[in-house]
Amino acid sequence: MRANGCENVKDVFETYLQLEPVNRLSARRGDVGVIRINDEYVAGFICGSGFAVKQPHGLAFLSVTDIEQAYKVGL
Repeated sequence: MRANGCENVKDVFETYLQLEPVNRLSARRGDVGVIRINDEYVAGFICGSGFAVKQPHGLAFLSVTDIEQAYKVGL
């Protein structure tokens, strides 16, 4: 990640992968996004249960309104 000039996962989505930012409420199933947890960006994806992120205790499902920035994946 850092070898490609990215400081965090948000940079990876925006700079390295060049994903198109979308409104978090317009994000669809399969799109990805970032959320801040403990002052760090954490990546997740949109699914039928909300916004899924991996946490130390397992997979957590959060509300899409908690997403800081969403990105379109695919066409």
